[in-house]
Amino acid sequence: MFWSYLGTKDYLQDPRVAQLSVVRHIAAGFPPIFISVGNADPAAPQSYEVADVALRQGVTVDSLFFSEMDVPPLGHEYQFYLDTDAGKLSLERSVNFLAKQLER
Repeated sequence: MFWSYLGTKDYLQDPRVAQLSVVRHIAAGFPPIFISVGNADPAAPQSYEVADVALRQGVTVDSLFFSEMDVPPLGHEYQFYLDTDAGKLSLERSVNFLAKQLER
């Protein structure tokens, strides 16, 4: 993915790679965010970090995270499985979040 964005195979040596980190760019005034991740998603640690940093910066965060105890485990893009309770909940929460933002 980074190769496609930066145009170089040696992307770890490219100073522009730092620009791709959302966490490094969260500051007061960042827009409100809705963030969710499945409990079996490899991206979970990054999602938790985004939410944590945003909260510490005073950003409004609406998060939907699942406990490791929740079964079945929810993988990457769980929210697209609208025949599951978790997928339905994610859709409802994201629509409600967007509706609130439109009211602002």
